[in-house]
Amino acid sequence: MGKEFCISFLPGSSGRFLANVFWDILQQTSYDWELTAENSAHTGGYYSDTTKNINNIRNTIGLYSMFKNFDKIINPNYNPNGHGLMTTHSFPDWKNIRLNSNFSETKFIIVTVNEADLLEICTNIFFKNTMDKLNPDTPDTEMPWPIWIHSMYENLIGPCNREDLYNLLLVEEHSKKIIKESMIQMFYMTPSDTVDEEVKIEFYHNKQFLEENINLSIPDDFKQQTLVISYNDLFTANDTNHYVALDQLLFFAGLDSSHVLPETLTKYHQYVIGRNNLVDTYVNN
Repeated sequence: MGKEFCISFLPGSSGRFLANVFWDILQQTSYDWELTAENSAHTGGYYSDTTKNINNIRNTIGLYSMFKNFDKIINPNYNPNGHGLMTTHSFPDWKNIRLNSNFSETKFIIVTVNEADLLEICTNIFFKNTMDKLNPDTPDTEMPWPIWIHSMYENLIGPCNREDLYNLLLVEEHSKKIIKESMIQMFYMTPSDTVDEEVKIEFYHNKQFLEENINLSIPDDFKQQTLVISYNDLFTANDTNHYVALDQLLFFAGLDSSHVLPETLTKYHQYVIGRNNLVDTYVNN
């Protein structure tokens, strides 16, 4: 079994959740990663400690040419089995991956989406990247207020301080309006010259990933070391009390269902319940 893995996923398509699940499986340890009220698996990502010096390039196309190495120090607190795992919002750049010997033993996992998933994905992004940061009861309260929150929402809600914006977005009618507008801006509109540069970069990055995803083509020399997981298969149950994507992941890693710890499966079920509640409220209505 390969000991190095890279998960590529569009923002909001549950790649970090998948990484937390996979890390539990690889290390045979149920780590203390928690789900927030908005169904996020951003906290407690021990897998993040297995990559070295890539924080500034993790989500840029430059990752695949600039990446140096996995840090697989045997540390019983987060990496007892010496695996390497990283997540990125950059679609695999096969040309540069071929040229970078640091990826010679890496297996790639790609979470794919279709256009019908975009509203749900933008709902996830809204709660994880906006409400988590604005909510006074979450640890993210102390994080800087991202400038793109104002640049994206100001025309719909108007200038307001952090507390006022959070309270306004608690109103379901307001948040649904924001989510739909953000989907249009994020995937369909070309940013104007007045839009903040950070927003422009994010737009083009996401659009490029989506185009690569829709026109998916895995080169022949990478097919054996690449797993493609459909976003919806993360939540599609099967007869074994698992999920389609979970069984795909196990097979890809050369493992079986006995490697899924009960605590990890419980968190998985919890995540799916939270996802279904979000979809019922913000996507299907």
